[in-house]
Amino acid sequence: MERFGQILYSLKGNPHKATNQKKHIFDKFYDEVFGEGNFQITESTNVIKKYYDIKKLIKQ
Repeated sequence: MERFGQILYSLKGNPHKATNQKKHIFDKFYDEVFGEGNFQITESTNVIKKYYDIKKLIKQ
């Protein structure tokens, strides 16, 4: 869940906070990431797939 929160927060335009303030994703930044209108659960699969596609490209 921590990694998923980091991915979502990065997609919101905060990759720097997603890595060095990750403990706040489920606390201080929770509503910004998961609040109503900010997150569509139906997009979860696409977000995770995109993350692993990018990760795979970086390793090549």
